[in-house]
Amino acid sequence: MDYGFTDRVGLVTGSSVGIGRGIAELLGSEGLQLALVARRQELLEEVSATIQEAGGKAPLLLPYDLTDPETPARIRDSVLDRFGRLDILVHNAGKSNYWFRKPIKAPDEWGNPFDIPEETWDASFAINFTPIRRITDAFLPAMIESNYGRIVLISGKWEPDHMSVGLAAKAAAAVWAKGISREIAKYGITINVVPVGRVNSEQLLGKILPTEEARAQVIKTIPAQRLGDAVDVASTVAFLISEGSGYITGQNLTVDGGLSKFAF
Repeated sequence: MDYGFTDRVGLVTGSSVGIGRGIAELLGSEGLQLALVARRQELLEEVSATIQEAGGKAPLLLPYDLTDPETPARIRDSVLDRFGRLDILVHNAGKSNYWFRKPIKAPDEWGNPFDIPEETWDASFAINFTPIRRITDAFLPAMIESNYGRIVLISGKWEPDHMSVGLAAKAAAAVWAKGISREIAKYGITINVVPVGRVNSEQLLGKILPTEEARAQVIKTIPAQRLGDAVDVASTVAFLISEGSGYITGQNLTVDGGLSKFAF
């Protein structure tokens, strides 16, 4: 499929492992010139090698910490200095609710207590909301000037089983995205949210569902009867940032194997 990426420049955050890596590898293999952001340089180099082996262009690697307030400006300056513009922005970096708790053994252990410390709330918003807003704000002037842009946020499910620090921050980002979509559509810029279900990733397998027993219990709740793969999400992102998706904005397109019981 021709997504129209050949002459475009894109940025993917959290692109060293899991869903972000899958998105970067698919977009890179389709001809998109990428800038990749993640903290671990060695993993970014692995992604770069894979993209180039598939015939893609060498990405710009940006091993930055997104919780650093100086990072959005550094990313903007690095990308614009190298490429002169940014057409596509994919916000994938983030941490689930369960990074702020001990590893779980069963689904009924999910959630946070009501007396969660303030610093934990701050840590969740510092990675799941604030960088998304700041990086987008950093690039919007250039997108407005070029009268073109595609922005996608990877998010979480809308049906939390318990009070959720991670999902609260991600919900804030989704509502922010809906609001700003009303302001930037006239400039040819779209922004959409992709809430994902249980998708194989470093976070899911290492932190959220570290045991076969936990995974088996979760799979029983998914109508598709399997965990998702990064390519399931990457293919959706590729569609939303393609040339043909310009009339889709301010939407939530869920990728979860049918896990959601209600429409948001």
